[in-house]
Amino acid sequence: MNKNNNLFTKTKFILLRIFILFFPFLILAKTEYIPMEKNLGIGADLNTNNLTSFVGEIYNLGIAIAVVLAVLVIMYSGIQYMITNNPGKKGESLGKVQGALMGLGLALTSYLILKIINPEILNLANNKLINPK
Repeated sequence: MNKNNNLFTKTKFILLRIFILFFPFLILAKTEYIPMEKNLGIGADLNTNNLTSFVGEIYNLGIAIAVVLAVLVIMYSGIQYMITNNPGKKGESLGKVQGALMGLGLALTSYLILKIINPEILNLANNKLINPK
């Protein structure tokens, strides 16, 4: 009797966990997703036929990817530096951090230089040098 009761309790517990896990998906499956903001920034104008808009969005996307990758490499190398006791690995992880910081600086400096020279250079869609109207 105790063995059957224990099996019944385990089965009831498993079914309750499955219900709790999948019940929110059943409710959310019937609702329609409505975005709060139409223009999400990166990649928003990639479907247009305008080449200058496309190049500008690719440039912004490249800068964003460079920043994200640099931060991830810095985090990974920092964790590697903290975990290891090998002096060679510590030096290697410090080299990775320095390389990531230099890459991050290069990406942000290129944006800053273009912004200082002429802010309209970065706005390729309305650039008068490329699209004279």
